[in-house]
Amino acid sequence: MDIQNVTEIARGRWPMIFDRLGIKVPKRGKHGPCPLCGDGVDRFHFDDKEGRGTWHCRKCADKSAGDGLSMVSRYFDVSCYHAVRLVVSTLGRHGK
Repeated sequence: MDIQNVTEIARGRWPMIFDRLGIKVPKRGKHGPCPLCGDGVDRFHFDDKEGRGTWHCRKCADKSAGDGLSMVSRYFDVSCYHAVRLVVSTLGRHGK
């Protein structure tokens, strides 16, 4: 599967995907500790705009932000290709 295909299938499913991968994020619209830098109690915000898993951290060295796929890639320190494979593994057969 290509990146565009996977991100479309994952749309609206990022909280479940993160949970299945063991990535702790606060509920949509809430603040909490950053799963990437592990710092603070309210520096990380999961806004999930348009169901794309969007987020931002005010503490990470580069004041990070991104979408669900970038979170998976950075959390596991893997390439985008490997992040796609991890996401697919959480979606089951054909994203159902």
